[in-house]
Amino acid sequence: MKIEDRIQELRKSKGLSQEQLAETLGISRQAVSKWESGQSLPEIDKLVAMSELFDVTVDYILKGNSSDEDKKNIDDNEGEIKMNDEKKTSLNDRETSKQRRSSIFALWPLFVLIYLAVSFLTKRWDITWLIFLLPAAIQSVYLFFTNFK
Repeated sequence: MKIEDRIQELRKSKGLSQEQLAETLGISRQAVSKWESGQSLPEIDKLVAMSELFDVTVDYILKGNSSDEDKKNIDDNEGEIKMNDEKKTSLNDRETSKQRRSSIFALWPLFVLIYLAVSFLTKRWDITWLIFLLPAAIQSVYLFFTNFK
């Protein structure tokens, strides 16, 4: 169906004559006649006014896309937006995880300093205390290298 046929069909579905449509849009009856015969096309502001009058989209008037297809396209776009939001959430979760790992990495030197201070101040330097610090050291080295990927 061509644009001229859609304009005529919409006008008739509202029960309007060419003259009534012309008065509503503030144009001559001859302009409406030219649109419906395919001799000319309506201006953009007239297309917008007709879309509001006939309660259809400008896209429907121009291309014949039904509002169901428009809704499907909108739903598809909303689905893409939701997927993008999920990706953002996933990225935020990864960043939060990296920050947690970084904070654990930052705590390891604090434990070492506390150990050294206590052991030197109490004169209880014992190599067995290093066993407790070794897992923290291994974990911090692992986190150090995985944070930079």
